[in-house]
Amino acid sequence: MTDRLRAELDADRHEEFGMPTRLRTDTNTRLVTCAACGDGYYVTDALFEHLDAGVGYDPDNAFTCPRCDEEATDIAR
Repeated sequence: MTDRLRAELDADRHEEFGMPTRLRTDTNTRLVTCAACGDGYYVTDALFEHLDAGVGYDPDNAFTCPRCDEEATDIAR
C-alpha cells in the first residue's frame, strides 16, 4: 500500500463533493453555515450528508468555508 499525503486525500474529496458556493446552483442546493464566520454556503447533497455525519460524530468537526479555511492555513504557517 502506498502512502498518500493528506492534501492528496483532501483533493479527492473536494472533487467528489464539489466546492461550496455562495449562491444556490443546480448542484449546490443545501444550505450550511460556516462555523467560523457564520456565512451561508450552498453545497451538494453528498457534501451535506458527509458534514451531517461528521458533526453527529464530533461536534467540533463543523463546516468551515473556503475563506476561513484559507485564513486558518495562513495563520498556521
